[in-house]
Amino acid sequence: MQIQGYFDLRFEAVREAFAGLFAEGRQRGAAVCVQVGGETVVDLWAGMADNDEQQPWHADTLVNLFSCTKTFAAVAALQLVEAGKLELDAPVARVWPEFAANGKAESPCASSSAIRPGCRPSALRCHPKRSTTGTG
Repeated sequence: MQIQGYFDLRFEAVREAFAGLFAEGRQRGAAVCVQVGGETVVDLWAGMADNDEQQPWHADTLVNLFSCTKTFAAVAALQLVEAGKLELDAPVARVWPEFAANGKAESPCASSSAIRPGCRPSALRCHPKRSTTGTG
């Protein structure tokens, strides 16, 4: 698989790891871009952009991103906890009053990234195989 794009030699390990995803058959098509201090140090792409493997991946190939902000939201929330500005056991409605609508007044901040805030316990019991941990 031909890896295209640019990488600063200091980040050759990133390029090698990216190439490894294709060598092992774990990716059909992908891109990675890393910036450090406003400078692009890695901008790579490779593979195919469609399931039929007819369209090659380009530098500007558009993709859907799902759940990519959860990590950053969690870090921001934990920074607020550390600064004493957020309590994980406190109701979300304490900092966002509108969240209390539809029976969610007591939902704690710690559960706000899960799928279950405001769900009735009976709704969760109706689907015993559905994850209630919020890991998805």
